[in-house]
Amino acid sequence: MHYFFDDLTREERIQKREEEIYNLIKNHIQKVGFPPTTRELVRKSSINSTSTIHSYLIRLKNKGLIDWVPKKPGTLHLVEQKESSAS
Repeated sequence: MHYFFDDLTREERIQKREEEIYNLIKNHIQKVGFPPTTRELVRKSSINSTSTIHSYLIRLKNKGLIDWVPKKPGTLHLVEQKESSAS
């Protein structure tokens, strides 16, 4: 069986999955107005584990792309990226 990510390096696979999760969150918020749950992300992604989804969410949070309030459902949100202006 051939998987989409088979020909990528480990870092490239991680980056692709981060992009996948980020885009799923973004699209879900745009469509319904609130963030998806971890289980919804599992259902909509190529990842089959809530703990793996959580690890990708932490990666995205550490990169400053998303944030949430721990132990508070529904607080996941995208962090607006401000363009730095060259002075």
